[in-house]
Formats: sequence, C-alpha cells, structure tokens
Amino acid sequence: MEETDREAVATAVQRVAGMLQRPDQLDKVEQYRRREARKKASVEARLKLLCNYEFEPQTSKETRQPGYQFCKKVLSPIEVPEIVRETQDLIERGELLQAHRKLMDLECSRDNLMYEQYRMDSKNTHDMNLIHTYFGDMQKLSEELAKQLWMVVQRSLVTVRRDPTLLVSVVRIIEREEKIDRRMLDRKKQTGFIPPGRPKKWKEKMFNILERTVSTRIEGTQADTRESDKMWLVRHLEIIRKYVLDDLLVAKTLLDQCFPPHYDIFKRLLNMYHQALSTRMQELAAEDLEANEIVSLLTWVLNTYKRSRFRYYLWSFCEEQQNRVEVSEQLEPL
Repeated sequence: MEETDREAVATAVQRVAGMLQRPDQLDKVEQYRRREARKKASVEARLKLLCNYEFEPQTSKETRQPGYQFCKKVLSPIEVPEIVRETQDLIERGELLQAHRKLMDLECSRDNLMYEQYRMDSKNTHDMNLIHTYFGDMQKLSEELAKQLWMVVQRSLVTVRRDPTLLVSVVRIIEREEKIDRRMLDRKKQTGFIPPGRPKKWKEKMFNILERTVSTRIEGTQADTRESDKMWLVRHLEIIRKYVLDDLLVAKTLLDQCFPPHYDIFKRLLNMYHQALSTRMQELAAEDLEANEIVSLLTWVLNTYKRSRFRYYLWSFCEEQQNRVEVSEQLEPL
C-alpha cells in the first residue's frame, strides 16, 4: 500500500511539473486545480456507481451474462460528471455549437447503453433506471441549452443584424436535433425502443416561439390610450405599419439567408404577421370605439393594408410570380 502511495505521489509531482513549466502558467494554477478536482469527482462518481450497483442472485451462466455485459458497458470510460461541467461552461460562455456537440455525445452514450439493455432484457426497469439516473444531469443541460436557443430565436430579427453567425449556429443545432429525432423514430418502428425525451421537436418549438414573438410584437405597439391621446388609434396603426414593413424587409434580405431553403422562413413569417394583424384588428374592432376611430380602423384595413403601398411591399417581397400567387392564396382577408 505504501509503495502504491509513493507511486501516486511521484505521478502527481510529475504531472504538476508538466503543467507549470513556464512562468505564465502560474496564473492558471486555480484553473488547473478546478480541472483536476472535476476529474477526481468524476472518478469518485463512477466508483460510487459501481459500489451501488447490485446484481440479483442468479443460478445459471446464461442469466448472469446480461448483467455482466451491462456492467462492462457502464464501466466504459464515460466521464459524465466532467463532460456535464464542461458543457455547462460552454453554454454559459455562449459557445452553443460546441456545447451541443458534447451534449450529443452524452446522449449517444446513454441511448446506446439503454438500447443494449433493452435488447438484452426489455423488462429490466431497474437497469434502465440506473442508466437514466447516472445520466440525470444531461436532461438539465438539454433544457438549459434549449433556453439559450429560444432566447436567440425570440430576438432573431435583432440578432440577424448584429450577429448572424449566432443565429446560424442555433439553426444548425435545431437541424441536428431534427435528424436525431427522425433516426430515433425510425429505430422505434424497427425495435420498439426510443430514448427518453425523444422526439424533442425543436423545429416545431422554434416556429411556435416565432409565432408568439410576432403576436407580442404587434400587440406591444400600442403606446397610448384614448385618455392620453385622442389620436391613439391612428398612431397605433401607423406604428404597426412601420414595424411590419421593417421586420419583413429584414426577414427577406437577412433572415432568409440564415435558414435552409426548406424552412421557407420568409413565407412562414409573412403568414405569421398576417395572422397577428388579423387578430389585432379583430381585438380593436371589439373595443368600444368612437365613430372617428371606427372610420380610422376601416380606412387602415381597406386602404393602408389592402390597397396601398403597404400591400404592394408585401407583394414585392415575393420575387417569383409563383410565390406571389401562393402568398395571395394563403393570406386570408383581415
């Protein structure tokens, strides 16, 4: 035992000496200490997992074999706690693509383990729960990463002007998840197994968030009330007109380039704005409007939106004649 301790100390001294060969590396001592502490915690977690894992008494070699294979899988070099911490750090630093890559590696390790266990004994919920518990922090990582993605999506019209690469990264992550969803669903058809949390449907969630963002954008344009400004409705409608045109111009010229063609992002946004406008006009019409306000609302709908340059701009955004026809058919009357 003493000889083992001496070897461990000698190895540690050699490792520390290798880390601190230059004067500038002294500034990173605390960083090195934290990294080694994470590795230590990872090893301890794996040892704890092994100690807590109990095999039920079996009588035959055949019935013992699945448990042995499962144990062998679990003891493979998967540094889950360390990878979780590294991924969390990447998320906090905004390095979303790298964070997602590590998350995918973790999910792949967990899913493969669970699939192997499912193939050996699909009714063994104990082993399944053991794997799921061991990778428990991974679900929190996925949720935290998703929060960051949705924040970028909510501000996409701003982000695309300031940092389009960030938006492209978010779209790439969503595309990765869509491919994994399809692969997992295909495997479910063949084997009956699908990992926890699948399908994530992040693409669908992204469009839902965009739709809510557009609705909030339209609703939030009312800055005045009748009590504070008799022309509140005229101002409100003018702000709507300006915001919608500005947003769609950005969507067509910049946002469209950040999404794959099959997303058809501009046409989707055009429909979202149209639906949001329709809802807002109905809300305004349901209010107790005065006579002059009713005239202002009708004038805006009939002239500004349907017949004036406003409608022409929406039309002109659709460059191809076929797209214009499709959009005209899709946009229902306000």
